[in-house]
Amino acid sequence: MVRDIFGTYTAMANTTAPLQIGREGPEWKQYAGALDEVRLWNVARTAGELQGARTLELSGTEPGLVAYWRFNEGAGMGSADATAGGHTATLFNGVTWMAGGALVP
Repeated sequence: MVRDIFGTYTAMANTTAPLQIGREGPEWKQYAGALDEVRLWNVARTAGELQGARTLELSGTEPGLVAYWRFNEGAGMGSADATAGGHTATLFNGVTWMAGGALVP
């Protein structure tokens, strides 16, 4: 969490450091799970919008969507960004690809 000089909350600082999701180290385990996809937005999403789209695969052209990794490659150590942003994800530490599909509520 970052607060600017006016005390305004900013979820992520605008830095050049790479975004890390699910990172673990040899001394600590903060994430034990799997990721089906990751969506990053530059707009606030309502609970209804999140609920309505949680089982859908997006096109990548939705307004406010700045990065979207579907993790559909099935092999390799990277995942393509489905938006025009071109933010290719680099995967680390023993990636295990699994067959998946649409989430059924």
